[in-house]
Amino acid sequence: MQTARRILLMLPLAALLVLAVACDTGESASDSDDAAAALAQLGGGSQGIQVNGTGTVALAPDVALLALGVEAMADSVAEARGEAASAMTAIMGALEARRIEDSDIQTSFLNISPEYTYQEMLREGARINERVLVGYRVNNNVVVKLRDLDAVGDIVDEVAQAGGDATRVESIRFSAEDTTEARRLARERAVMDAVEKADQLATHTGVTRGNLVSVSETFQSAPVPRNLSLASDAMMMEQATTPISAGELEITVNVHAVFEIEGR
Repeated sequence: MQTARRILLMLPLAALLVLAVACDTGESASDSDDAAAALAQLGGGSQGIQVNGTGTVALAPDVALLALGVEAMADSVAEARGEAASAMTAIMGALEARRIEDSDIQTSFLNISPEYTYQEMLREGARINERVLVGYRVNNNVVVKLRDLDAVGDIVDEVAQAGGDATRVESIRFSAEDTTEARRLARERAVMDAVEKADQLATHTGVTRGNLVSVSETFQSAPVPRNLSLASDAMMMEQATTPISAGELEITVNVHAVFEIEGR
């Protein structure tokens, strides 16, 4: 144990002696750099050129995910549930008329809950806020996958008309069924960007970029959702069709790469 301790204590001293000898004997700058590199490795320091690369690809969406639902409130659960069920049945009928497959309609949320308000009451000479039941609220939401992007605006209008005042359109998000090729191209561009950055760093620091030591994918972006809000039925009546713009999707891939340094 004592011998092992002596070796551990002597390692830093040995590294310092290497550096001191390089300075005292007038070694070249390259030799001094080698000694510094040895010292860095002894201390656990990382060597090489480290860069991040980014690649982005734009593609046109081919599906729209429409989040919509119904909301009803009444004095009893049965009444509120019945109103919500009637409105949702009408909306499903409008979607069926558009030949939207059952597999493209998914229930995302169903909730039945009591609604309360607080009223100021006088109890034994003291004023308190007392919770009072005012009714029951029912929410039933679905997500619909729409494959005909040209018909999205018409479908929004049709489901809003079918469901009436109970209709709620929460959001619309555009996506692509298959992003494999776009992600492959974005990844390729990210690697090329990393290599270009490493070459630029090497040029400006007077060294040569060596072999690739490691590369890792650090991030992939999902298509950015676009939200749609319908303020009121009056706004719906002011225009023939609700305008919907699919725009473009962006797929981004980031990589982290480490290259060797060959020398000056």
